[in-house]
Amino acid sequence: MDTRNLAGSDSISVGLVRDSPSKRMVILSAGAMVTDKDNKQRFQCLVEIDGVQKMYRPNKTTIKAMHEKWGFESNNWVGKSLTLEIGSVQGKEAILGKPI
Repeated sequence: MDTRNLAGSDSISVGLVRDSPSKRMVILSAGAMVTDKDNKQRFQCLVEIDGVQKMYRPNKTTIKAMHEKWGFESNNWVGKSLTLEIGSVQGKEAILGKPI
């Protein structure tokens, strides 16, 4: 068994996206609201990228794009895909998702 992925993050990261050959992610769950390290409520869902399942917390820019393409109900997002790229949000490197 290849155990390399056991030492990595459980979440999508800038490095993972940068190294991804496909830059394509599929949403696997309707998600839920979770509390982040700053005690703020954030949306999180299970996704798959390049055959690996990870948790994903989309930023507001990506969520707005998802709303425009698929509507407000996250149950309708399951099975949908996004193309990922690295961009800048408020001067910081960020993962930006574009619904396909």
